[in-house]
Amino acid sequence: MSVIAASTGDAESSVAWFATECRRNGVRIERHIESAERAGDPEMAEFFRRAQREADQLTQRGKQ
Repeated sequence: MSVIAASTGDAESSVAWFATECRRNGVRIERHIESAERAGDPEMAEFFRRAQREADQLTQRGKQ
């Protein structure tokens, strides 16, 4: 049993919560990417793109 499941007592609810939070964060990250691009900061935009890819990967793991 995972730490999250142990703390909530319900692994399925924990995974659903985690996937939802990753999606929400993805929307926020997209806004930061757009902001960095408008500001002419390609390094920061790439930083947020990497963060978004990692969040997407975590979401996929949570669904398994």
